Amino acid sequence: MRVTAFYQDITRVKADIFIAGVAAEVKPPRGLVGKVDWYLGGFISRQVLDESLHGKEGEMTLVAIQEKLLTPRLLLVGMGAPSGLDRSEASRYFGGVGKVVRDLGLTSVALEIPSMETPRSGSYGILRETLSGFRESFREGDVPLHCEIQILARTESESEGWRKVIRGLPR
Repeated sequence: MRVTAFYQDITRVKADIFIAGVAAEVKPPRGLVGKVDWYLGGFISRQVLDESLHGKEGEMTLVAIQEKLLTPRLLLVGMGAPSGLDRSEASRYFGGVGKVVRDLGLTSVALEIPSMETPRSGSYGILRETLSGFRESFREGDVPLHCEIQILARTESESEGWRKVIRGLPR
């Protein structure tokens, strides 16, 4: 599994799928979801207003981006209350996401780690659990798949922080 982190406009990100968390009762969408929503002309916001998308924990919605961006799909994953993830939740959250990625036969994902303003001391554990969730879900299939994970940072300094965390991870 190859893991990278970078800060780049989403119009230049090429992956099989974007993965972003949606917290319950957070309106309008923010972060990666908000940016994709803007390029989709408010499609995600309309889904929230129409109550088709709730952000409940475990809820997953696959959205076709239809050539608006280089990455053709977006997986919205409900996170429940907007309090963010801790280490114990990260493996479970991303394990379920990893199963969807595996089942779709995708090999590259671009994701935003929810509610991490800046990588900090707990970031190592959250990233390790995130990758653990992905690895386990990819081992469960009949054929082990390999996946490239691109962590999308909100700023260049956050990107450098994630790179430091990645360098410290076991290979």
